[in-house]
Amino acid sequence: MDQSKSLEENLDEFQKIIIDLNNISEKMSDENQAVILLNSLPETYREVKAAIKYGRDSLTMSIVLDALKTRNLEMKKEHKAGHFKKNCPLNKSREASTSEANVTDGYKSAEITDGT
Repeated sequence: MDQSKSLEENLDEFQKIIIDLNNISEKMSDENQAVILLNSLPETYREVKAAIKYGRDSLTMSIVLDALKTRNLEMKKEHKAGHFKKNCPLNKSREASTSEANVTDGYKSAEITDGT
């Protein structure tokens, strides 16, 4: 999942991929879709992922989607509950994804000479 996008945007993209696969006659079972979706979740969904994977005998997309949407609502409520912006887990995941794009080699610019 792309952490810079919302859960809804990521789920829409996932569904588009499943539809594209179906269009080329690559049918994927509901359980396989659920497993792939679970394995693509970011760290912020760790508890949900563990509860879903290890607390059930069977797995369906509806179970996964319901749990993800519930967790997403909880995270939004926590975000609005008055915590400090700098400690917000939602902001930290976004900052991590943007800071990865701004990595430099650690050297200051220097002139290159021809040795003479």
